[in-house]
Formats: sequence, C-alpha cells, structure tokens
Amino acid sequence: MARHLSGDAFDSEAIPRPIVAVGMDLGDGIAQASHRHPKAELVLTTRGLLTCEVAKGLWMVPPQCALWIPGGMEHSGKASGELEAYVVFVDPDLASRLPAECCTVSVDSLLRELYGGASALLMPSLCEGFGLPLLEAMSCGVPVLTSNSSSMPEVVGDAGVLVDPLDVAEIAQGIRQLAEDSELRASLGANARRRSQAFSWDKAARETLDLLFEAAGYEDRETESGCIIDQ
Repeated sequence: MARHLSGDAFDSEAIPRPIVAVGMDLGDGIAQASHRHPKAELVLTTRGLLTCEVAKGLWMVPPQCALWIPGGMEHSGKASGELEAYVVFVDPDLASRLPAECCTVSVDSLLRELYGGASALLMPSLCEGFGLPLLEAMSCGVPVLTSNSSSMPEVVGDAGVLVDPLDVAEIAQGIRQLAEDSELRASLGANARRRSQAFSWDKAARETLDLLFEAAGYEDRETESGCIIDQ
C-alpha cells in the first residue's frame, strides 16, 4: 500500500506488481489532468466527492461508493472537499473478465469478495471507537491481526492475533504466524465467524436504548407486545 498526496497522476507501472493499492489524499479543488494507465482502476472514496470524466460520460463518486475504470481508458478527476480514496490498479491480464466500460460497483458485494479472498485482515490501529472492518472480516470467516488496546480486544475476542501496535517486531511476528500456520488461520477463522454472530445492529440499538432509558430513570417501559410506554 502506497500513499499518494499529489494532484499529478500516479504512475502505477513504477511498482512491478499485478495489483497495486494506493491511498489518495487530495485537497478541495485539486484536479488530475486527463491521463490513462495500462492497468485498470477501482476507485473507492471514503471522504469527499470525486468527479471523474471519461469519453462517454461524467461520473460522480460520493463517499463509500466505488468506480471501475478499465485499463487504457482516458480519464480526468477532480476533488470536491477534502478527498480521501483508495485506488486499486489491476493488471490487464487479471482484469480480462471484468467490465470493459466504466461503471459503478456495489461496495457491499465488493467488500465480501475482497474479504472472502483474504488470508487475514491486518489492522494494528492505535485507537478505534469500535473497529467495524474487524467485524466485517470476521463475519466472512477471516482471521484478524489487531491491537491489544482500545476497543479491539473486546471486539475480536478469540478470533485473532493481538499485538502491541507500537512494537514493529511483534506485529511482524503476528503476520508471520498467520501467513505460515494454516491450522491457526483455520481455527481463528472458525472462531471469527462464531464471534461475529454476537454482534448485530438490532442488538446495538436495543442496548443503546436500554442505556438511555436507564439514564433517564424509566422503568417498566415496555408492554408485553414490545411497545414502549410513554411515561
């Protein structure tokens, strides 16, 4: 994974790999002039708005949306707001069965495919409020490596390898364990799928509501039918 901070087009051929992932941070109004890459591109925005122009149309890519740009297609881009995005460059041989035209991609199905093909998710963050990517990977049966601090141990439980996020050697050892020990990956993957079932949006909403009622001093707030009683 590289990080690209300029408005100039990124030279994906400078890294001799069939798939190259780049994190992109562009300020408001920064534009990339018309250009093309031999590799195809998958652009996933996480913040800001990306406007991408190709010969057959203009595409607007808001946060949490993805755009597929076939290899060799001329295009230009412009950021609106502080733009953060991930761009995956894919070698033409690997992209031969993918769309030949520019198109949007469902992020949910894309994530499932990416997680499904992963050996592990590596996320040694310094701090997370929750760590949703961990749960996404776990629900796909993917073992994780993450930090032994903040909220991560509570989320992961016995479904991953916990490391000190400030200890490079410990992180490297954890990655090596997951890469070389197939039995460990299988065991953690099974634990991950089971552990993920303990979380749901319904459960999170109900527990949050319970805390709010408790803080407000309400008691016996529900009827047998489950309707909330207005006290």
